[in-house]
Amino acid sequence: MLMLPNKEVWSFSAFEDRIDLEESVYLAGTDGPRRTLQIVIHGRARKVQRVQWSFALIAASPLSSARRSRVDEPQLPL
Repeated sequence: MLMLPNKEVWSFSAFEDRIDLEESVYLAGTDGPRRTLQIVIHGRARKVQRVQWSFALIAASPLSSARRSRVDEPQLPL
């Protein structure tokens, strides 16, 4: 489970696989490399066609219930 500063609670799960948090290094930041944690799914990736996982909102804070406008949505590169 992950609780954000605005009190939203998210849950990560992977169907029939073990999940761990491991130390890592984030390299894509403009301020240079920094320590971070990454979610690692231990499973049978070479023996199955797909890995089934979910990252779901469990509890929304009253502050986050107001939806952001489309202008505020992050743009992902294609």
